[in-house]
Amino acid sequence: VLKQQNKPFFAIIQTSGNHRPYTIPAEDRDFQSQKWSLEQLKANGFDSQEEYDSFRYMDYSIKTLIETAKKEAYFDNTVFVFLGDHGITGNASAVLPAAWTDLRLSSIHTPFLLYAPKLLRPAVRTEVASQVDVMATLAGLLPRPYINTTFGRDVLAPSQATRQAAFTITHDRGPEIGFVQAPYYFM
Repeated sequence: VLKQQNKPFFAIIQTSGNHRPYTIPAEDRDFQSQKWSLEQLKANGFDSQEEYDSFRYMDYSIKTLIETAKKEAYFDNTVFVFLGDHGITGNASAVLPAAWTDLRLSSIHTPFLLYAPKLLRPAVRTEVASQVDVMATLAGLLPRPYINTTFGRDVLAPSQATRQAAFTITHDRGPEIGFVQAPYYFM
């Protein structure tokens, strides 16, 4: 469908493979499970082998999408945006400070990846951002002026570097409302 487009386009592909019941489609026979003990999985924040495989399957799916898109004319002029709607709660102490597990911060820690090798230089960003920042950031990548009337900010704009904050909400214990402004988290 994407390769048939002859004008600039905006496409959303929603995935849900990393949600229960954690199934891997039978047609993806080249996906290989990596077996770990339950103790190793729990030490790294996963509740089961199936949950771990579902996250690996997400990586597999993104890799397959990019490898397919690289063969198409639109690839060089496309920004691929990957973001999650939520993280997972679990013991993240193997990779993050204890507060991430104690305050359940891993449940609100989600990816926001921009992939456009012909348009963006590789970088790892660690500042606080949230989903309200996505549209302003994407608008900032376009070669045209725009007016931002949202709560969000362009996280790539140097002028916005001091506006690092995010509101949070978790529904499973409350709800709990929070505010992140590194290095603090207020609930």
